Amino acid sequence: DSRDQFTEERLAWVNDTMKLYRCHGIMNCTACCPKGLDPAKAIVHLKEEVAASYTDGWKNIMTEQIANNKGRESGMMYM
Repeated sequence: DSRDQFTEERLAWVNDTMKLYRCHGIMNCTACCPKGLDPAKAIVHLKEEVAASYTDGWKNIMTEQIANNKGRESGMMYM
């Protein structure tokens, strides 16, 4: 919906292995939907939106941790 102002928040919430990615595209939901809807297609569309807006925060976190460990005798000092 173009009027929705919380798209990023909703995509962040649904971007979870126990939510959006539990769907494996078997299409059973589409086959048995009593209203004739296509939930599998909507899920594929959501996955595409999440992939398009994804930013890898892990790299920034690790870079910061490595920088903090430079003077240590052990840990991630080899970077």
